[in-house]
Amino acid sequence: MRFVAMSIPVVFALGLPSGAFAQDLLIQHAEGRIARGVTECAGPLSPSDAGGVNLVGSTPGPASLTWQVWSTSSQTAPALVFSQTSTTVDAVVPPSGNLLFYACAAKGPVGGQDFEFDLKSAVTGTPLPDDAIKQQREFGSIARGVRTCGGQMLPSGTDGVQIFGFTNGPDPLTWSVFSVDELGAEVLESQTRATFVDETIPPVDGLEYFACVGRGPTIKEDFDLSLNSTTLE
Repeated sequence: MRFVAMSIPVVFALGLPSGAFAQDLLIQHAEGRIARGVTECAGPLSPSDAGGVNLVGSTPGPASLTWQVWSTSSQTAPALVFSQTSTTVDAVVPPSGNLLFYACAAKGPVGGQDFEFDLKSAVTGTPLPDDAIKQQREFGSIARGVRTCGGQMLPSGTDGVQIFGFTNGPDPLTWSVFSVDELGAEVLESQTRATFVDETIPPVDGLEYFACVGRGPTIKEDFDLSLNSTTLE
């Protein structure tokens, strides 16, 4: 697999110095549909306690998926530190120095299959407050019939949530932002078919938001998708 360029998540850059542990629980979420030859990833993040990061994922089957945790840093190439092939996973990877971690789901069946996983910065902890700047980031490869979405978030500022995404392939992808009300009803707020997207969605009180990418080409190509809880320059 060929990964697109990786950036440090906002929550790490703003408040978790390298080598230190905090009590805030950070979660990178990914869900959607995966097929053979496609890998869907989320992260990276830094462990927020001495226990390490926790990968929890599942697929309704019938085929097993390969669940992975990778370590990375600005000085080192990504390294596979955990891999398991199954329909469910609940694994803890201990911290190691200043390394960050990201998680992936891979090796889906030919016809495609739904999946969902969370990569948590600790086994237990206190979620970040609603007004903290957050980022949900997914990356990997995408092809026809595959769709990947990130986790829900509340806007942390008055400008709303920002979707930022790109593909380094020649074919445009479909980038979408959905709102979710307190009853779980989803509404499409924005949709763009392009090789690059950078758009801010104005907030509405009480609504959470999540972003998706889909409608990939017949031949897979790489993508990188972030949803930020406020506009970042």
